[in-house]
Amino acid sequence: SSPFRVEPNIKEGAGALRDFQTSRWLAQVALGSLKGIASEREMNLLDGAAEFLARVRAALHAVCGRGNDILSVDRQEAVAEALGFSQGPQALMAEYYAHAERIAALYHRVSDACMEMPLQVEPGIVAQRGKVDIRDHDLLLRDSEAVVRVFGHCVELGLELSGKTTAILQSYIGVRKAKPTAGRGVLRAFAELLP
Repeated sequence: SSPFRVEPNIKEGAGALRDFQTSRWLAQVALGSLKGIASEREMNLLDGAAEFLARVRAALHAVCGRGNDILSVDRQEAVAEALGFSQGPQALMAEYYAHAERIAALYHRVSDACMEMPLQVEPGIVAQRGKVDIRDHDLLLRDSEAVVRVFGHCVELGLELSGKTTAILQSYIGVRKAKPTAGRGVLRAFAELLP
């Protein structure tokens, strides 16, 4: 979704406060920090952007007399006035969009960096770039239930099989054709995969 909405959600919308907080949390946990993602100058601008959005949100709450995160068209003039925008709601929204666009760009850079990182789904199996990848090539020979778990991970996480994993599975199927019977564990794992 776009930060350029006519009536943006200041807390949960694209480029809003939640995107700023999520970017910082993700960067801290997954990447260690925002270094390499944003320069010190950019971080100062982003901190200013988040502060501006927080002020707009507080003004909106005051104008509404209650918690409200949707900066609706009918409230924009009152919020602009409360924040001292003498040029009216157009100036408020122009500044809002500039800050929201900056925050949205940070969010996308952080999420892209995280998507590049391999996430261990289980020993020998990782998720990376939207795909499930078997890193332990002998896993299927040692653990016949892993075949079904690989597909289960795809379903559960909304991922696809990597090309390499597809080749490993095809190779495994060729080896198993000589012994097609499945153990109870495989059948149980398969049954759990079905809705």
